[in-house]
Amino acid sequence: MVESIRTRLFLPQAGAEHLSTDDPEILEVARVLRLRSGDEVGVFADDPFEYRYVVEKSNRNGLELQFEAKAINRANPAVPCILLQAHGKAGKNGEIVKQATALGVTEILFFRAERSIGRGSEDKTEKMRKIAIESCRQCGRSQVPKVSVAKSDFSTVLDLVRREHPEMMFLTLSPEAGEHLLDAPRSRFHAGVGLIVGPEGGFSPDEESLLRSISTRFVHLGPRILRMELAAVVALALVQAMISTEHGETDAER
Repeated sequence: MVESIRTRLFLPQAGAEHLSTDDPEILEVARVLRLRSGDEVGVFADDPFEYRYVVEKSNRNGLELQFEAKAINRANPAVPCILLQAHGKAGKNGEIVKQATALGVTEILFFRAERSIGRGSEDKTEKMRKIAIESCRQCGRSQVPKVSVAKSDFSTVLDLVRREHPEMMFLTLSPEAGEHLLDAPRSRFHAGVGLIVGPEGGFSPDEESLLRSISTRFVHLGPRILRMELAAVVALALVQAMISTEHGETDAER
């Protein structure tokens, strides 16, 4: 059992007996936290484990760590959870990645809807991955969610995701839905949840027709209309709470 350690670092080579890095971002973290020889740190590497290392050397030129132990990380998601998020105004996508990662998503896919204001850009995916890694470091999970920007149209995006996850339950947020998200059958969450969040202006009639044709479940979050990024956070928090309730025993055994 690896005890919880507040200081956590992301190093893809985690698991090796000895780790050495001169990554400027890692060294900056080590400097700010004043890591010294003998200090214990947690290390994660986008896998199910949490690793514990002891600092052998820490200075401005590099950081050297010695392996001590590893264990399954219980903070990792229990089941797949995909967020299909329409592009919003500039600057919002990064915040959505940060919060969604902390709330247990396994994949975030940004797409362009007819009423999207932002266009998104594939060249920003590396930046968003770094945001996801930092969020993992802060929240305690080890597996980093996949973040991507769809090049295809909305119809193609839906088709691809559904083909990859044929048993997954898809929920579409809509303030006009007749069912609250909490009333969705959580017994169907075992194969995962796909949460679809439209743009600020909502989905177009054609997009709504498309969503209904694939039997996605339309749900609302209550009587108030929330901004796009807040709606995603609230919905994910509720979904994760429902997953935890349904899979409580599984979580305890992991």
